[in-house]
Amino acid sequence: MEIIILGSNPLASMLISRLTADGHLVTVISEDKVALSQIEEQNEVRAICARPSYPESLREAGAQTARSIIAVTQNDEQNMIACQVAHSIFKVPTKIARISSNHYVVRRELFSDHDLPIDVFVNPEKIIARSIKQLLLFPGAKKAYDMCNGQLKAIHFMLDESEPQNKESSKNYKLLKSDHLPDNEVLALFPSLHAQDNLNIINPNKTQTEKVIIAGANPLTSQLCYLLSDLINLTIIDPVHENCLHYASLHPNVTFIHDEFADQKILARENIQACDWFLALTDDDEDNLIAAMQAKKIGCRCALALISRHDYLNLIEQDQIDILLSPQSLVIQSIYSRLLDRKNVRTYDLSPHGNLICVRMITGENPSPNLKPIYIYRNHRLLEFDSEQSIYAGDYIIFFSSHEIPPSSWKNTLIASALPSSFPGA
Repeated sequence: MEIIILGSNPLASMLISRLTADGHLVTVISEDKVALSQIEEQNEVRAICARPSYPESLREAGAQTARSIIAVTQNDEQNMIACQVAHSIFKVPTKIARISSNHYVVRRELFSDHDLPIDVFVNPEKIIARSIKQLLLFPGAKKAYDMCNGQLKAIHFMLDESEPQNKESSKNYKLLKSDHLPDNEVLALFPSLHAQDNLNIINPNKTQTEKVIIAGANPLTSQLCYLLSDLINLTIIDPVHENCLHYASLHPNVTFIHDEFADQKILARENIQACDWFLALTDDDEDNLIAAMQAKKIGCRCALALISRHDYLNLIEQDQIDILLSPQSLVIQSIYSRLLDRKNVRTYDLSPHGNLICVRMITGENPSPNLKPIYIYRNHRLLEFDSEQSIYAGDYIIFFSSHEIPPSSWKNTLIASALPSSFPGA
């Protein structure tokens, strides 16, 4: 697939590495000569030093034949204009843009083929906040995804060592045990409506999250407040007084404390040892690591640190910090899951084990004779697939692939078999 990337920041660099490793033909446009040189040294790409939103820049990059354009510069307006140019002049089928400001995203009437033609919005703060919410609401989860247009949950988690390891699927949920998953890990799938009840049955010894302390008052923690303040007791600590005042005015039911979040005395005063989670979510990796280690050392049940530098991810042991979360990886997964087909095909990353692929069907034919579906989701029921199982238009079919991407022999067939754009996506 021919893909144009706009931007040369760390997110763009990681996305380029993922796409080129998967065999896509990537052209990157940026005005940063130094960053472009580094990207060229590390990847097989074509690099163009130019203003990303100019028509001539996109023409030089081959927008006439490109399948997708992914605009992830730090400038929302530049990303939006680039998508407009790609649509109006070059008819690029899929336009993906990083839009960080809520002032744009909340106005859905701005975006259509007749206005700003952006097919997929990438709001990093919202993506990260939703991922953290899933981890907090489903204790023990390593990853959690909404599938089938939000009707189905997929939870990848570690089984409690004190519980029997031979749990079986039931009519209410399915447990996917694969040769590609470790013995103490399982993938649970169940309807979203009763997700918590099912998870309590599967992993009964996990304590529900009631109290969370967060380091950092910023746009990401503000998104978490919108998602969680009605469900969980939240306390946010930040050393900048203006930050506390600003976000406290937006979230009056959340406690904001102006103080040093890595100070042991401050954490002890806030009774961190009785806290379910400590989340270090500042823009500074080192501050996040130190604060999360302090919280875990004092006695917090679970600690999470947001880490942008991948060099740090393998340095910390799990007994020091429970979860190290890479913001770029989460955003890249969100983008990558939309590249096959923005409405009808979704991929869900279970790295390093493989991917789940979910497709909503337009015909009653298996789109991949070389890869058998594991489940069919139909009429709020999750059914195991067998060779005599019929597939109907409107079904969601779910595959597990141990490959990094779906094999090229059936990837295009999946897209062609998916429902037309008038239907909601997988």
